[in-house]
Amino acid sequence: MARKELSAEVREEIEKLIGTEFRKGEKIPSEKELCERFNVSRVTLREAIRELVSSHVLVIRRGVGTFVTMHPGVVDDPIGGKFMDKQKLISEIWETSLLLEPQFAYWAAERADSSEIAVIEEIQKEYESCFEEWQKTHSAELTRELFRLDGEFHLKIAKSTKNTVLYHIFRSYCGMINKEIDPETARGNADNIMKYHPMLINDLKNHDCQSAYEHMYRHDRELEERHLSEKNGK
Repeated sequence: MARKELSAEVREEIEKLIGTEFRKGEKIPSEKELCERFNVSRVTLREAIRELVSSHVLVIRRGVGTFVTMHPGVVDDPIGGKFMDKQKLISEIWETSLLLEPQFAYWAAERADSSEIAVIEEIQKEYESCFEEWQKTHSAELTRELFRLDGEFHLKIAKSTKNTVLYHIFRSYCGMINKEIDPETARGNADNIMKYHPMLINDLKNHDCQSAYEHMYRHDRELEERHLSEKNGK
């Protein structure tokens, strides 16, 4: 059998083990162990590993080993945002928020269980505590933490929809936000967040889908309007 075909078989065998024997974020066995397990040469194994790395299934940490990624197969920048016009990209990010997030909130209110809601509520408590400290110092470190916690809040809502496809799409989208939107926006967004996040948590607890949809839409819409106002210097 050709080495190329053999490396493809090895790649498929490794993929089958991910999620069972090889867990997300964990180190896989050494090159020597894998060669013995699959009865292949190092060259063939390395070809299979390279393909899995290029597919974002594995990541090589020099001097440490090879690990399963936290989100196997999910690309960080699936639309090539780093090569797009920045202003156009940010504008389209806001449009995407208004399209996706209200529906996420609707489904989260319908589907989230008590443990998921508790996690979302805990993130908001951390945000409020961080904001209280930030008001005293206005430190850059706390500003970045506010930005991170806001993103985590929205990611957990998306995850609680229990739609894996949409969650990973949204996760990639959040990755673009983290790269393209200045964390300093957290300063101006805080009042909006402190207003709408508790409303959304209450909607989730009451399983009020329509109210969750409307609150998320207004939450994102007001942030978009603020961004456009600042952009236009008003």
